Amino acid sequence: MNTMLLLSSAIISLLIGVIFGVIDNTKKNEQTPFSKTFHIAEKSLIYGILGLALTTTISIIVSMGKVDDTLTLLDKSLKESDKYYKARESINHIESQTMQKLFDDGLTIITKQLDDISLKKLYVPRERIWKVWGSLISNAQKEILATNLEDWKHASQDKTGLILQQNAIKNGVSIKRILIYNEEGEEQINGLYNFANMQISAGVQVKFILRKELETNFSVQDDLRDLQEILDIVITDKQSILLSEVEPTTNTMRWSYLIYEKEKIESGIRFWERAWNNALSLTDFKQKYSDIIK
Repeated sequence: MNTMLLLSSAIISLLIGVIFGVIDNTKKNEQTPFSKTFHIAEKSLIYGILGLALTTTISIIVSMGKVDDTLTLLDKSLKESDKYYKARESINHIESQTMQKLFDDGLTIITKQLDDISLKKLYVPRERIWKVWGSLISNAQKEILATNLEDWKHASQDKTGLILQQNAIKNGVSIKRILIYNEEGEEQINGLYNFANMQISAGVQVKFILRKELETNFSVQDDLRDLQEILDIVITDKQSILLSEVEPTTNTMRWSYLIYEKEKIESGIRFWERAWNNALSLTDFKQKYSDIIK
């Protein structure tokens, strides 16, 4: 109950009582000043008590509503917690130690995921990365800022994700992509060039940058550390960032984290913008590797 609210209401009620008391006494022919003062005080006290009672009643009703909401939330939390303890109890009754460990590991993973969500991030296993990526593209409202780390062979199920991106662009979404690469020879350069042309044909804006140029650029080091040194990112509407860890030998994705923590998103945006400003356009890339690109 709000003490200040009650006190303010009581004072206001008292003042109203004084006013009504004065008005009421102007209609009477009191014999003495003392009698008039007594009646005014009496009226003020009555109105003050009534005002305080009314305010108290309202405050109690409001408080009961808040208590009811809190109890509902608590009841929901207890039910969710009950699921955990039931699972734990079931695992404890498994006779096989091997099976018990496997189920225990599974429960540990689930618990870790819940902890992550409370920290504004969601772990995405390798088999779900494409689905999450597709959802981000399909549900974007304004823009997608992305990088691709040497994955022109592994960009998506259809190798380009063109249909999803084309639909998003038709709906007014701007998609900009930086292709981060190593100079590994003719196949790599031509693969990137062809991949970029497919992306551009869908309406995606594409640039190229050497990985070593990023890794030696002091202006991005702080933000890159904040991103766990992950170079493959997707920023959606500046509201979320998808960080994907890539297997260095096969260039396939290991796992991803979808994060909506403000500071992490801001680090991603700064990193992406600096990389974009230093990246090569398709024309510059073709000119640089004119002896390789067919």
